[in-house]
Amino acid sequence: MPEFDPFGGGAGPKPKKSVNLNPAIVKKIKTIVILLIIIGVLYFIINQIFFNFIDVNVNIENTEGDPLTQGSITFRRSGQTDAERFSLNDNIKLKKGVYSYVIMVPEYKLHTSENKNIKDSPYYISESVEKNINLSIDDFRFVDGDNFFPGQNIQAEITLKNTSANDAYYLKENVDFVGDAKDWEHYYITTLGEKIENQETLAISPSVTRKYFIVFEIPENEEIGEKTIYPKINYLKIPETFKTNINILDTPEIKVSCINTKEKYVFGEETKNIVCEIDNSKNQLIINDLTISLDLSSDEPKNENVDDWFRYTNEEVLVSSSSKKQEVIELRMPTDNVYPTKITGEIIFESRYFVDDIKTMDLELTFEEPEISFEIDLSNDNVSIEYDVSTNDSEMKYTTLELNNKNNFRINVLDVNVLSPGLIEDCENLIYYDLSIATGNILQRQVNNVPITITVLESALLDTSKDITRQCSVKVFVENPFREDDVLEYVKHLTITTEIIRPPEPEE
Repeated sequence: MPEFDPFGGGAGPKPKKSVNLNPAIVKKIKTIVILLIIIGVLYFIINQIFFNFIDVNVNIENTEGDPLTQGSITFRRSGQTDAERFSLNDNIKLKKGVYSYVIMVPEYKLHTSENKNIKDSPYYISESVEKNINLSIDDFRFVDGDNFFPGQNIQAEITLKNTSANDAYYLKENVDFVGDAKDWEHYYITTLGEKIENQETLAISPSVTRKYFIVFEIPENEEIGEKTIYPKINYLKIPETFKTNINILDTPEIKVSCINTKEKYVFGEETKNIVCEIDNSKNQLIINDLTISLDLSSDEPKNENVDDWFRYTNEEVLVSSSSKKQEVIELRMPTDNVYPTKITGEIIFESRYFVDDIKTMDLELTFEEPEISFEIDLSNDNVSIEYDVSTNDSEMKYTTLELNNKNNFRINVLDVNVLSPGLIEDCENLIYYDLSIATGNILQRQVNNVPITITVLESALLDTSKDITRQCSVKVFVENPFREDDVLEYVKHLTITTEIIRPPEPEE
């Protein structure tokens, strides 16, 4: 059966033609093929020897951007155990391939990089290495929120951890702040807010974790807007964990005013409270640290502790945003041991939100001596008693000494005496009272009633020859509450008649 050709139109196979090549041509072809093979082999050998190597440029810096040239870099090709070590100053050539390398610089931490495909010449390695410092940041935050203004001093806290067993680290040298705050002045303070004088000597000891307090001075020309602050350990990479954002706002307009700061008072009269208003109505910030204090002096040195005459809050005052707040300073005049005086000084308002941290209001209060309104009286100032000479019995009558303090301050009664102003000097023999009841303090607007008995105390001292009417005096001695060593005297007269009863005469 004949062979079938699907593309031959059903015709039978064509006869084959024989080709006879010239032997010279065949020889030339063979020579060309051999030359091509030799050229390929030579290209492969030359490429492997000369063109398969990569120039590697190494640039090593510390975290502060300083170039480091002392040290070495070691390469290990993937899948191989052998490594090649070069000085950082060497001209480095490597075969193309995937490498891991380790950078070693004296006093710096080892830096390792894995699986780098080194295939393009020249190949650039640029790395930043950390110094061998065992100091880290545990925490960083601003104490007073995140809204501040140009020119303000703001406080922050930073917690540092020293894991070195031997090395102490100086804060001025090792700790810094970057970002928008990199040019801000800052200094460390005590827990009481006082600046530490020798900042350069402040150090964290080995194996210690400690919190420090810092004050940042925001420049007067700082632009408004959000600012970023990074705490960092010098020569170590900056931890993103403690990236902090704060807002710089327009300088707040805060006004303080007070009423009743220049007044005259009389001791015992009603006083006025000093009322101060803090106006934060034009600002969006909250004032949460306002404190009030007084700086006072008296021109009368005998007045001690004039600060105690005033009552006001000793806690931080909060003033909401876009609002006003009133604070009252209550004036309480003492009721004793005070002397006429002029008190001068200042009301001091302190807050970090004030441009100068402090605002003051002048204070001038004059305290004058009042007229002392004190009266004494007797419920009965004309008394007659009978005396029986045969029995030596005396009638007893009673009256009351009224000590009336009409003042708004206390009065101290020092003594009460009985006097005989006339020719007959026996009043002390006719008047009896308890001195302990009569003397001592009488509170403001109070009356002290002292019982007095009228009777003959010693019969031998009475003139019984006739009836006698005499005038006696009760004298009260009162301490002047506003003048040292000054005694006020008050006298009330009492008329006493002694009627003598004799036995009837015998009838003649």
